[in-house]
Amino acid sequence: MQVSSRLGSKSILHSSCATYQSACATSRGTLYVVGKNVHGCVDPNSPEGEVITRPMILDCIDNIRVAQVSCGYDHTAVLSANGSVLTWGSNLHGQLGHHFNCHQKVESTDYQGPTNCRPKGMALGMGRRASSIACGTNYTLVLT
Repeated sequence: MQVSSRLGSKSILHSSCATYQSACATSRGTLYVVGKNVHGCVDPNSPEGEVITRPMILDCIDNIRVAQVSCGYDHTAVLSANGSVLTWGSNLHGQLGHHFNCHQKVESTDYQGPTNCRPKGMALGMGRRASSIACGTNYTLVLT
């Protein structure tokens, strides 16, 4: 039996999987995603709950050279070749790192996923670059 794949004979640099989604970065820096789009964790521009059964290129970051990917429970993060970190999906617990201040009174709609937009960069601090990332259930860890 022969199985066709959109990945074909591409060289995989890094891969990650979680409850709903899997993702991999090729040696050329292209990101492929697959899974159930819960809170936009697979593709923030696809409908909620859509199941993507074959790996697809995440078009909204096609200008980013991806070096590493990590999948959390319902969010995803990538580390670019230049050391920036982009995240998307649920931000219910502030796991995307998009300037959610826990001391500030905000409405739940201000920070809950899905993001429904292009993945956004995390603020790492002036001149800081990430060297590694890891996602867990409700967090994203970034080593600088």
